[in-house]
Amino acid sequence: MPYLKTDDDVELYFEDFGDGAAVVFVHGLSETHAIWEHQAADLADEFRTVTFDWRGVGRSCKPRAGYTLDAVTSDLISLITHLDSGPVTLVAQGTGNNVALEATYRRPDLVAGLALVCGAPWRSGTRDGVDGGLTEEFVAWASQNLGGSSLRPKANAELYDRYMFFEDPGPAVKEWYLNMAFETPLHVLKTYNRNVAGADHRGRLSEVRCPVLVAHGRHDKKQRYEGAQYFAEHISGAHLVTFENSAHQPQLEEVARFNEELRTFLGGT
Repeated sequence: MPYLKTDDDVELYFEDFGDGAAVVFVHGLSETHAIWEHQAADLADEFRTVTFDWRGVGRSCKPRAGYTLDAVTSDLISLITHLDSGPVTLVAQGTGNNVALEATYRRPDLVAGLALVCGAPWRSGTRDGVDGGLTEEFVAWASQNLGGSSLRPKANAELYDRYMFFEDPGPAVKEWYLNMAFETPLHVLKTYNRNVAGADHRGRLSEVRCPVLVAHGRHDKKQRYEGAQYFAEHISGAHLVTFENSAHQPQLEEVARFNEELRTFLGGT
């Protein structure tokens, strides 16, 4: 599979399947390109589906420094340009929403559409009297269990049990997800987390002019559902789809319906 070398000599791993209009999938923190494999495979009969690993993650190069939202956004733009397929649709999960939105602000000419999955317009808490971002429950749990003296395997296992899935997906899926998390070195994860802590899109959502699908699990106890509602209300023409049997991973919990909704959206962009 191919690699792309960025302007600062970081090699990014990506997978590229199918033909047609290009769709680039953006994973979130503690994930890799593999989080999107069921979408990339299903849609490749009609679209060009591209997944990639952030710098420092998975099969991509792991430089000593440079783990910022700005750097990953630049990497995404470099990848889109490298594909040479014209404007693409970006499909982003969790923290990846920040990357997709920043790329859209910076290079709207390269983005034909946006699908924002279980993301938020700001990191956490209440802004302007509106709840959004990470839930208070998750923030309290994370402050006690992620980092510090807590061992990562134990904390991550509890994270997936409590916050990722609405229904227990079974031991095989949880083991797969846990192993995927360890493809991001702890230093890289913590650095990204610190860097995105100040993300706040309230003042820029009006700049988004492309079609937007907002997708969120009704039972997401990590990212507030209100954040999805905020996106839908403040991005012109955005359409909110709620997954009633999902938490933070509707693309895994309701694969068939998620892919159907995404295919319909892509057909209209």
